[in-house]
Amino acid sequence: MLRPLHYCPESGEKLVSSCPNPNCGRSLGWNTAYGIPFCEYCLDEDCGPTTDLRNFPQPMLEEQDFKIYAPVARFLTDPSNRDKTVPDCFSTWWPAPLGRSAG
Repeated sequence: MLRPLHYCPESGEKLVSSCPNPNCGRSLGWNTAYGIPFCEYCLDEDCGPTTDLRNFPQPMLEEQDFKIYAPVARFLTDPSNRDKTVPDCFSTWWPAPLGRSAG
């Protein structure tokens, strides 16, 4: 559900599209189920993820921009607000999980 946003709706941190690990840098696609906070390509010998994207802080939206975009983000994060204001064609969209995001 974060795909239309380029920032975390909770913190204002800009989301990454490629692995920030200097030894990787590949585009993140999350095709393998390691979870959003991990690079799917940085793996150890047991195929476990080694790069936690949360360890690479990203730039934040400027405070003014975050204030402008916050109401839009609430459509994705607060289903009660969405149900009152969003057209029925979006009724199948689920809210984004809250918490620090990387993607």
